[in-house]
Amino acid sequence: MKMFILRYIFFFFTFFLNGWLRQPILQSPNPAIRSVLEKTIFYRLGETIIPIRITDFEGKKDKVYISLHDDEETAVEAARQLLSEKGGRLIEISNRNHRNIRFRLRGKYYSFDPNGIFSKEGIRKTLEKQSRYNLPAAMEIERFAARILECIKGPWSILVSLHNNTNEAFSVCSYAGKEEKSGEAKLTYICEEKDPDNFFFTTDQSIFSHLKTLQYNCVLQDNEHCSNDGSLSYYCGKNKITYVNCETEHGKKMEYLEMLRQIKPVN
Repeated sequence: MKMFILRYIFFFFTFFLNGWLRQPILQSPNPAIRSVLEKTIFYRLGETIIPIRITDFEGKKDKVYISLHDDEETAVEAARQLLSEKGGRLIEISNRNHRNIRFRLRGKYYSFDPNGIFSKEGIRKTLEKQSRYNLPAAMEIERFAARILECIKGPWSILVSLHNNTNEAFSVCSYAGKEEKSGEAKLTYICEEKDPDNFFFTTDQSIFSHLKTLQYNCVLQDNEHCSNDGSLSYYCGKNKITYVNCETEHGKKMEYLEMLRQIKPVN
C-alpha cells in the first residue's frame, strides 16, 4: 500500500511539474515585444453588422492609422509592422475584403464608399453613385460615420489614412495640370525619379514641405476650396485635423513601410 502511494505521489508530481514547465512564462515577457490590445465593435448598420476593429499598440501615441477600404491589404500589413515597432492605434473596417460597404435596411440593399461618408453631401453623392439615395439609409450611414470618428479621437497629433492603388489608374499626376483632381490641390510636387503611383496627400503644409524635401511625391489639399466629397481628407481639412494619406500600388509593402516611416509631426 505504501509503495502504491509513493508511486502515485511521484506520478502526480512529475505530471504537475511537466505541465507547469510547458506553460508560457507570463511573469517575464520579452521586453522587445510590445503589448497589443485588440477589440472589435460590431456595429449594426441597418440590418447588417459591420465590424470595426481597433488595435492599440504599446508605445508612442502620436499617430492613429485608419483603413477604410478592406481590399487594400498591403497598406495595413505595412502599418501593422510599423506599429509593432513604434506604437499607436490601428482602426480597420472589416468588410470581407471589399471596397464598398453593402447593407440592408427595411428589406432593401444600399452600397456606399466608406471614404465618402464624412459629410451629408458626401453621403448623398456616394449613395447615388453606388446604389441610390434614400433619406433613412443616409441617416444610418451618418451615424456610422460618427462612430468611426469617435474611434479616431485620442491624443494623436496625426491621422494617417492607409490606401493602395493599381498601376497608372490613380497617382500624384491625377492632381497636376488640368487633370480631374487638380482643383483639389493647393500644391503638388512630382519627383521624376519616383513611381507616381506612390505618393502622399496631406492637409498640412508643414508636412507637405517636409515630404517634398525628402523627394517624395506629395499633394497638399486645398482645404478652403476642395470639393465636398465627404472624404476623410475633406472632413479633416475643414476641422483643422492633421491628416496624411499614404498611397502605393498593391503589393509594394516595403515601399509603403518606408513611406510610413517618413510621416512625423513638423513644428
